[in-house]
Amino acid sequence: MVKPLRCCALLLANPGLSADRLASLLGVSRRTVFRYLNQIRDSGFAVEFDPDLGGYVGSADEALKATNDEDGRR
Repeated sequence: MVKPLRCCALLLANPGLSADRLASLLGVSRRTVFRYLNQIRDSGFAVEFDPDLGGYVGSADEALKATNDEDGRR
Protein backbone atom coordinates (compact mmCIF):
# COMPACT_ATOMS: atom_id res chain seq x y z
CA MET A 1 0.00 0.00 0.00
CA VAL A 2 3.06 2.28 0.03
CA LYS A 3 2.95 3.24 -3.66
CA PRO A 4 -0.81 4.02 -3.68
CA LEU A 5 -0.20 6.32 -0.70
CA ARG A 6 2.70 7.94 -2.53
CA CYS A 7 0.44 8.35 -5.56
CA CYS A 8 -2.15 10.05 -3.35
CA ALA A 9 0.49 12.35 -1.86
CA LEU A 10 1.72 13.28 -5.34
CA LEU A 11 -1.81 14.16 -6.43
CA LEU A 12 -2.45 16.29 -3.35
CA ALA A 13 0.83 18.17 -3.79
CA ASN A 14 0.72 18.43 -7.60
CA PRO A 15 -2.81 18.74 -8.97
CA GLY A 16 -3.09 17.91 -12.65
CA LEU A 17 -0.54 15.10 -12.96
CA SER A 18 -1.25 12.83 -15.91
CA ALA A 19 -1.33 9.05 -15.67
CA ASP A 20 1.88 8.95 -17.72
CA ARG A 21 3.65 11.35 -15.36
CA LEU A 22 2.42 9.49 -12.27
CA ALA A 23 3.65 6.22 -13.80
CA SER A 24 7.05 7.76 -14.41
CA LEU A 25 7.32 9.20 -10.90
CA LEU A 26 6.21 5.96 -9.28
CA GLY A 27 8.17 3.64 -11.56
CA VAL A 28 5.10 1.65 -12.60
CA SER A 29 2.93 1.18 -15.70
CA ARG A 30 -0.05 3.39 -16.59
CA ARG A 31 -2.33 0.42 -15.86
CA THR A 32 -0.89 0.20 -12.35
CA VAL A 33 -1.52 3.93 -11.87
CA PHE A 34 -5.19 3.34 -12.70
CA ARG A 35 -5.28 0.52 -10.13
CA TYR A 36 -3.77 2.88 -7.54
CA LEU A 37 -6.34 5.57 -8.39
CA ASN A 38 -9.13 3.04 -7.84
CA GLN A 39 -7.60 1.96 -4.51
CA ILE A 40 -7.36 5.60 -3.46
CA ARG A 41 -11.01 6.20 -4.40
CA ASP A 42 -12.06 3.03 -2.55
CA SER A 43 -10.31 4.41 0.54
CA GLY A 44 -12.60 7.45 0.47
CA PHE A 45 -10.41 10.03 -1.22
CA ALA A 46 -11.85 12.01 -4.10
CA VAL A 47 -9.77 11.58 -7.26
CA GLU A 48 -11.02 13.05 -10.50
CA PHE A 49 -9.64 13.79 -13.94
CA ASP A 50 -9.59 17.52 -14.64
CA PRO A 51 -9.64 18.17 -18.39
CA ASP A 52 -8.58 21.79 -17.88
CA LEU A 53 -5.41 20.64 -16.11
CA GLY A 54 -4.98 17.58 -18.30
CA GLY A 55 -4.51 15.31 -15.31
CA TYR A 56 -5.80 14.03 -12.01
CA VAL A 57 -6.71 16.02 -8.94
CA GLY A 58 -6.96 14.52 -5.47
CA SER A 59 -8.79 15.80 -2.44
CA ALA A 60 -8.67 14.50 1.12
CA ASP A 61 -11.78 16.47 2.11
CA GLU A 62 -14.26 13.63 1.49
CA ALA A 63 -12.11 11.07 3.32
CA LEU A 64 -11.70 13.41 6.28
CA LYS A 65 -15.43 14.11 6.34
CA ALA A 66 -16.21 10.37 6.30
CA THR A 67 -13.73 9.78 9.14
CA ASN A 68 -15.24 12.58 11.21
CA ASP A 69 -18.77 11.29 10.57
CA GLU A 70 -17.75 7.82 11.75
CA ASP A 71 -16.25 9.31 14.90
CA GLY A 72 -19.40 11.33 15.57
CA ARG A 73 -17.63 14.65 14.98
CA ARG A 74 -18.84 17.31 12.56
